[in-house]
Amino acid sequence: MNIPKILCKLRPGASWSFDGTDYAGITWHDGVQSKPSLSDMTAASLAVDKTEMWAKIKAERERRKFTSGFKVGTLWFNSDANSRSQYNTMLNMAVEQSLLATYAFRPAWKTMSGATTPMTVALVRQIRDAALINEAAIFDNAESHKTAMEASATPLSYNFSTGWPATF
Repeated sequence: MNIPKILCKLRPGASWSFDGTDYAGITWHDGVQSKPSLSDMTAASLAVDKTEMWAKIKAERERRKFTSGFKVGTLWFNSDANSRSQYNTMLNMAVEQSLLATYAFRPAWKTMSGATTPMTVALVRQIRDAALINEAAIFDNAESHKTAMEASATPLSYNFSTGWPATF
């Protein structure tokens, strides 16, 4: 437990000193605010730990969202913000111009492996569908990890590395 951090959270502006490594090392000097109990400190510490670990899980969720790629057939397509913008532009053009599914925006689109493939309207739609499925799986896994982490007595040691969708 990070006692100084928890004291500042529970009793902002209170006067105290700390010498030691546990609750017994707190000397309370404040005449206005009362010294929090050990159980209050423990509960606040657990809440802080859960908030910290949830931030790590969300960061992993966002990292995977923009780096994992989208698999269509045997090919992987980039999932970064610029690539997503390009896919959306092509989808909008397909709708606005009533383009056929076989229309190729580019004859040689480079995939994550370095292979090239024609970027057709049909393929852009498949990439969009793969993106929706991938993002839902990433979100659902993060939420599952959040639930399990919040049930843990030691949230900072929770391992959230499992269950994520495949990546390139």
